Amino acid sequence: MRRPIAVLLFGLWACSSEPRPPTAPSLVSGSSEGGPSTTAAAPRGATGPLLLARHPELLSSLLLPERSRPIPISSVVRLEGPWTVDHPNERVVQYSQSAPVRGIEWGFGRSQSPADVRLTNQYDRPVRWQYVRDPSKAWPRSWDVAHGALRLRRAAGRPEPKGWTLQVPQLAALERSFQQETAARTPEHFALRTVIEGGSSRFGLFLPAPAEARFEVVGATAAAERRLRTMARLLRPFVPHTSESDGAVVVVQADDVEIHRVALTVDAPVLIDVPVPSATHLTLRTEPGATTDLDYVFLEEPVLWTPSDRPRRILIVLVDTLRADRLGAYGYTRHQTSPVIDQLAARGVRFDQARAPAPWTLPSTRALLSGTDPEAWSPTDHLGHHLARGGFVTAFISTNTYLSRYVDMHRGWTLHDHGIVRTGPKQVQQMRAFLRAYGEHDLAVVLHVMEPHMPYREPESLRGLWAGEKPEALDEDFNVQDLRRAEKRGLIDADIRSWVSDRYDQNVRAADETVALALEAIGPDALVVLTADHGEELWEHGDVEHGHALWEELVRVPLVVVGPGIEPAVAQEPVSLIDVAPTLYARFGVDAAVTGVDLSPLLNGVPMPQLRSRPQAFRNLLYRSDA
Repeated sequence: MRRPIAVLLFGLWACSSEPRPPTAPSLVSGSSEGGPSTTAAAPRGATGPLLLARHPELLSSLLLPERSRPIPISSVVRLEGPWTVDHPNERVVQYSQSAPVRGIEWGFGRSQSPADVRLTNQYDRPVRWQYVRDPSKAWPRSWDVAHGALRLRRAAGRPEPKGWTLQVPQLAALERSFQQETAARTPEHFALRTVIEGGSSRFGLFLPAPAEARFEVVGATAAAERRLRTMARLLRPFVPHTSESDGAVVVVQADDVEIHRVALTVDAPVLIDVPVPSATHLTLRTEPGATTDLDYVFLEEPVLWTPSDRPRRILIVLVDTLRADRLGAYGYTRHQTSPVIDQLAARGVRFDQARAPAPWTLPSTRALLSGTDPEAWSPTDHLGHHLARGGFVTAFISTNTYLSRYVDMHRGWTLHDHGIVRTGPKQVQQMRAFLRAYGEHDLAVVLHVMEPHMPYREPESLRGLWAGEKPEALDEDFNVQDLRRAEKRGLIDADIRSWVSDRYDQNVRAADETVALALEAIGPDALVVLTADHGEELWEHGDVEHGHALWEELVRVPLVVVGPGIEPAVAQEPVSLIDVAPTLYARFGVDAAVTGVDLSPLLNGVPMPQLRSRPQAFRNLLYRSDA
């Protein structure tokens, strides 16, 4: 049975620009029903880390302001300037200013107009989107956003823009979600949430000042040297207001004794890492400055923990578009594509008959991360959420649009870090940054590696390793559309198919080198899972790429599990990506509702013959249906 909590909402004064009144605000009660899920693992308490924002059942009281700015919030932002003139030439002049909004969703990249954002001129006529690296090559009357600046172009000789507007209904909706009065959320969901910051999303405790969250932690602070750790931030609004935050204060109390106080300013995160004495309650409180305007205080994944010399670590390396039969560990001999992965497989259990439920990224990854059918995906009921309930800080480092906020893959992780088509080494850099921040904690990282997905962009050191001279029919950085156009013109012959296949192998080798970097970063004692979201067809059945069919080349994927206590073995039973999360939950004592199977017996050398008669479903074609 869930413990009821007292939820108190501060009155309307909280949005005022006037100084705070000397007396306490009036209070109204609210309901705690419908808060975040409490069906996963129980708190680890004195036996391990306690991620406070993952346990709404421990809240004994929650005080929140009704709003932090005036209502209603307009979805139209007027571009007043001042403008900076840059890159002028005889044809076009570019005007720039700091982007007045944040949180723009790029979807499939900057080549397409951002979702639900529209720029209009003084006559209310839309201005075309054109992202350019070289503004001198841009169209007049076009615009984009880059490096934190909004940039618009006009024909040379035209006056400075005046009366232009940016229409951002989606961002205005996000801003309304920061006001309890208009958020359409329960108080628990309002406070315990994922927030967006640049290309990242973070989970934690949202306490717009003045606010207070009081957690019951009986027994959870019994261990010596127990500490509270969180990164405190003052978030910028999604759409601007006439004033800005003048700062806020975070206060930490053990029972009713203040043990820490720190001031915050915008764009200056502050690490809170303080010892916590034995207590029955831990209180996190925020106080405004002279006004409460835009005092959006966010505490990233507050953790009550005891430092350990050997924290638990999990690394899932998800290699995009990696065929099992192109790895040496799975019998490939034409090229030495995978020396690092081969050595990794020799140290643990290699699953010879692992398959993805779909031939493309989104459904297969949802199955991997949830342990359920991809159609049942819930953005807050997956591996990142459940492991956090079990004491792990969690990160998903992604670089495919189908793993981004655009398709609701960002919520529930301590950190979801997404960048469009980043190289493998860059992905590992992002992972290392997370490890530096949380290295002493129990942690789980899902590292997505884009190689060997088209377009092939292996490093120069691997260019020409096996692929010979570029054929005239293709560019070096060709994509699948280039292949299809060349095929329609009758230009794809056996030599080109072989060259493309060799390029694929070179990119598998690039992914293998990234795996080496990731293993070095995570350390020797981690539990490591290496797999792929799907494979790739290279004309074995008359077509190329993925998403269009259900051939073995598209759904058979590598699956390797290595870690302490796991002896080298080869499992021949047919398994699925849907089985990975249940196996991790069982190994680390996490309860979660799943439809996949716990493969722990196979990790312990015990056969599972029942898997041979288990049906597996393959579906969710991205396009075409001629499988």
